Amino acid sequence: MLAIRRLGGRVLPELRGHRFTKAEHKTVATTVARVRTTAEWIETAVETGNVTMDEGLAQLPHGE
Repeated sequence: MLAIRRLGGRVLPELRGHRFTKAEHKTVATTVARVRTTAEWIETAVETGNVTMDEGLAQLPHGE
Protein backbone atom coordinates (compact mmCIF):
# COMPACT_ATOMS: atom_id res chain seq x y z
CA MET A 1 0.00 0.00 0.00
CA LEU A 2 2.89 2.32 0.66
CA ALA A 3 4.01 1.80 -2.94
CA ILE A 4 0.61 2.98 -4.17
CA ARG A 5 0.84 6.12 -2.06
CA ARG A 6 4.36 6.85 -3.30
CA LEU A 7 3.35 6.32 -6.90
CA GLY A 8 0.41 8.66 -6.48
CA GLY A 9 2.68 11.29 -5.00
CA ARG A 10 4.96 11.10 -8.03
CA VAL A 11 2.35 10.77 -10.78
CA LEU A 12 -0.43 13.11 -9.72
CA PRO A 13 1.59 16.35 -9.90
CA GLU A 14 2.57 15.46 -13.47
CA LEU A 15 -1.10 15.19 -14.44
CA ARG A 16 -1.88 18.81 -13.64
CA GLY A 17 -3.67 20.27 -16.65
CA HIS A 18 -4.01 16.90 -18.42
CA ARG A 19 -7.33 16.43 -20.18
CA PHE A 20 -8.45 12.83 -19.89
CA THR A 21 -10.27 11.09 -22.71
CA LYS A 22 -13.34 9.00 -21.98
CA ALA A 23 -11.24 5.87 -22.41
CA GLU A 24 -8.67 7.17 -19.92
CA HIS A 25 -11.42 7.99 -17.42
CA LYS A 26 -12.76 4.46 -17.77
CA THR A 27 -9.29 2.94 -17.33
CA VAL A 28 -8.60 5.00 -14.20
CA ALA A 29 -12.02 4.15 -12.72
CA THR A 30 -11.49 0.44 -13.37
CA THR A 31 -8.01 0.47 -11.86
CA VAL A 32 -9.12 2.40 -8.77
CA ALA A 33 -11.98 -0.07 -8.27
CA ARG A 34 -9.50 -2.95 -8.38
CA VAL A 35 -7.22 -1.25 -5.87
CA ARG A 36 -10.17 -0.58 -3.54
CA THR A 37 -11.32 -4.18 -3.78
CA THR A 38 -7.84 -5.44 -2.98
CA ALA A 39 -7.42 -2.99 -0.08
CA GLU A 40 -10.79 -4.00 1.38
CA TRP A 41 -9.83 -7.67 1.13
CA ILE A 42 -6.53 -6.99 2.92
CA GLU A 43 -8.33 -5.03 5.64
CA THR A 44 -10.84 -7.84 6.14
CA ALA A 45 -8.08 -10.46 6.21
CA VAL A 46 -6.24 -8.53 8.92
CA GLU A 47 -9.40 -8.05 10.98
CA THR A 48 -10.74 -11.59 10.67
CA GLY A 49 -7.69 -13.74 9.97
CA ASN A 50 -9.55 -15.16 6.95
CA VAL A 51 -7.12 -14.94 4.04
CA THR A 52 -9.17 -16.85 1.48
CA MET A 53 -10.06 -14.84 -1.60
CA ASP A 54 -13.67 -14.01 -2.15
CA GLU A 55 -15.19 -14.56 -5.58
CA GLY A 56 -14.92 -10.93 -6.69
CA LEU A 57 -11.25 -10.62 -5.78
CA ALA A 58 -10.39 -13.95 -7.39
CA GLN A 59 -11.86 -12.68 -10.69
CA LEU A 60 -9.47 -9.72 -10.90
CA PRO A 61 -6.83 -10.27 -13.60
CA HIS A 62 -3.48 -11.34 -12.21
CA GLY A 63 -0.49 -9.11 -12.77
CA GLU A 64 -2.47 -5.87 -12.96
